[in-house]
Formats: sequence, C-alpha cells, structure tokens
Amino acid sequence: MTIDIDVLDTQHSDLDDTFRRHAFEHLRDSGAVEVIDVVATSPGGAESAQRTLDVLVARGMAIIENDRLVAFDGLSIQPTKHRMRLGDDSLFTWCPADAVGIPAALGEDGEVVTACPYCSAEMVLSIHAGEPQGGADLILWLPTANCSHVVTQFCPDVNFFCSREHLDAWRSQAGNPEGETLSAEGAAELGRQWQSSRRPHEEAAAARWLDPRPRSDQRPHRRNEGVRLPT
Repeated sequence: MTIDIDVLDTQHSDLDDTFRRHAFEHLRDSGAVEVIDVVATSPGGAESAQRTLDVLVARGMAIIENDRLVAFDGLSIQPTKHRMRLGDDSLFTWCPADAVGIPAALGEDGEVVTACPYCSAEMVLSIHAGEPQGGADLILWLPTANCSHVVTQFCPDVNFFCSREHLDAWRSQAGNPEGETLSAEGAAELGRQWQSSRRPHEEAAAARWLDPRPRSDQRPHRRNEGVRLPT
C-alpha cells in the first residue's frame, strides 16, 4: 500500500542515504554528536555527507546547535511533547508521525507517548515489531498547507487526537485548516515510506521515498488512506 499525500523533495539521488543512516544511528546511540565527527566518519565520504547535511538543515530536517547535531530526520535528543521508546532507548521526536514511523520502519518494538492537542489527555500507543497495537480511536492529523521548513512549519501541527470529536473541535477553533487524517496503522505505513533511508541500502534504493510533508512549489494532492476533511 502506498499513502501518497505529497512529496517534499528531501529524498532523491542527490542525498546520501548512507550518511542519513549513519547520523541517525549516532544520534540514537550517543546523543548529541559533533558535526565534524559524524561527517568525517560517514561511510559515503565527508563531501557527500556535508552536502546532504546542509540540504537537510536548510529544509528543516536536521538541527545543529553549538556545532553539535541534536536532531535529525525526526529524531530528537531535545525534549519535545512526543516521547518515543525505541527498543531500550528513550528518545523524542518532532511529531507523533515520526514516533510511530521510526519503529515501524525499523521493525522494532516501541512506545509512543503524546497528548491530544484539544483536551491534553495523555495517549500511549504500543508498537510490536513495527506494528501498532491497539489505538483504534486515535486519529493522526497531517496538515497539507505548503511549507518549506519541516520542523517549524509542518511538525507543530502534526498530532494524534483522542477522538474524531476532539479533532473536529480543534479544527473549528483553528479556523478549519486543510489536512488529512490517518489511523495508527496508516501512520505506521506512512512511516515506512517516510523513513525509507533506515532500510539497508539495496532495499531503500528500490523503494520510492514518499514524504507527506507538502513542498513549497506545488499544491498537495491526495489519494489512498488520506481523508480530506471539509473546510
């Protein structure tokens, strides 16, 4: 199944997937890492790694503070409102789509802890071998307004809601923004597409990277699992 909401041009042949896996794994295993070190030790070479990192920083897919990489491809060591347990590692993500999608892409056990933006109720979703367990009432909201910087323009409005009623109430208060909804299972499938650079190189090369975050130069298109709500 392919969930095609829109493509943000952040995963193509001009970007080094070996570096993306390398940086992600370093951040997961070691916490904040010196940029000079993670670039210099990249299997694909420092030049390719630096070029890829520069692109991802500009597009809001990586964060550098004081010459250290502190967030990358949705994974963050800085506290956010979305907590993720990945295996034995306790981490944070920029949005709950990442918190579900990362363990789904890796096929690992995990747990997502987040809160409904409308009522602030805490929600916990368990993941076993990359598959969400339960969470039938959870609804993931994905905005489809154009954006050019993921972490500041897209991720803040990506949230799980505890019910359709609370999503509708939140949208009404927010001026009925445009967007899509997915189930927990749909979020996991989206994550497998979104986080395809987590896969071994030969598998990732054969897979089309689909990123639902809208790009700045075209209107989003919608099909499959995405359900457009009336405005």
